[in-house]
Parts: sequence; structure tokens; C-alpha cells
Amino acid sequence: MASAPAAAVPSEVNMDVNALLPEVGGDAGEADGSLVLRIVEEIRAGVAERDFHIRTRMAVHSLKRQLDMKRILSPAVRVDVAGILYPVITDERDLDQVLMKQFSRLLTRILKPRETEPLELILEWRPLYNLIDGFYFGKARHSNSSLCVNLGSCLVNLTRQVRRYFPEGADLAILDEFRPLCCPQDMAVLKAQGYLSLLLRRDQPAALDFIPELMA
Repeated sequence: MASAPAAAVPSEVNMDVNALLPEVGGDAGEADGSLVLRIVEEIRAGVAERDFHIRTRMAVHSLKRQLDMKRILSPAVRVDVAGILYPVITDERDLDQVLMKQFSRLLTRILKPRETEPLELILEWRPLYNLIDGFYFGKARHSNSSLCVNLGSCLVNLTRQVRRYFPEGADLAILDEFRPLCCPQDMAVLKAQGYLSLLLRRDQPAALDFIPELMA
């Protein structure tokens, strides 16, 4: 017995999926300025309201989708987003670790160098150091190790991108911080070596001048 022919799909439900995406028909390139600015303002408003779980998270995800579509953010937008998210990641002690990981991943992607000249941006090194040190070298009776999978690697990757934006003189301050730990008779020297290799900038002429002192 022949089966009945399939019913025709109503024309009103036939749609181009690409029509649901922003910037229809555009090639990968510079992101639409008005759309990105709305997303950035949404991130700013969410942070101002301390609505990290809903408003900020959704706006961050929207900006991530722009990057996933290979859209290029302007330097001004990257500076704005870094200035908003960096304090949230490093200073908000009650920030959920899952959100911290998501925000860190986005900021790492935004700060990856796309040009020879760095962005016009200054980020302090100590808040990021305090965050990492609190997670992995805290003095609490009970372990304060991160519970979120891969959060540590996300923070390390973020530090590698952020350190080129530490203020002038940060390298000397970092050396002063860890020089007292560089005692060969103490295992703390391993902690000092790890932090020096992570925090010190590599794009300075005298970037490795501390090594002879450390090995002496």
C-alpha cells in the first residue's frame, strides 16, 4: 500500500538560519560597532548592579559569540572590556568560580596581541597575584584550593596576557616581593621561581637580568 505523500511545509516556517545571526551576509572581520557597544554597556551595567550570574554572564557570552564568529574587536572596545572585567575577576572575592573561569577565558582572548603595539591599558599586578596566592598558597587551616576544574590554568593563561600591561616599575616591585624567598635552604625558593617566571614581563630589554642574582 503506497504511503501518503508528505505534507508540504508551510512557507511561513521556511527560514534562513543565518538570518538569526548578527551581521547577515558579512565576512569575518571588524565587528558591528553598534552591536558590540551595546554588549559592552550591558557588561558595564551588569557589573555596576553586581548582577554577575545573569546580566553580566549573558553579555559576556554574547561578546564571546562575536569572537567565535571571528569578529575583530577594536582596540578601544578591548580596553573597555578589560577595564571592566579585570577588577571583577581579581577583586570580587564572592565571585562564583565558574564565572571567574568564564570571564578569565574571555579576557585572555581579548588581550591576546593582534598588533605590534600593546593596548593603551594599565592593569595592576598585585590583585592578580593575591588571587592566585590565596587559592594555592593560602594560610587557612583547611585547603582553599579551587573547586572549579581548570580554573588554575585559566588564571595562568590570563596572567601571561595581562603582564605586558603591568605599570612601569612593576618588575622591580615583583622582584622586591619575592627576593626574600630566594633562599636555597628553603623550599619557598620554588614558589618564588614560579611567580617570577609567571609575573615578570618578557618584552623588556632587561627581562632576564634577575637570573644571575637568583642563581647566586
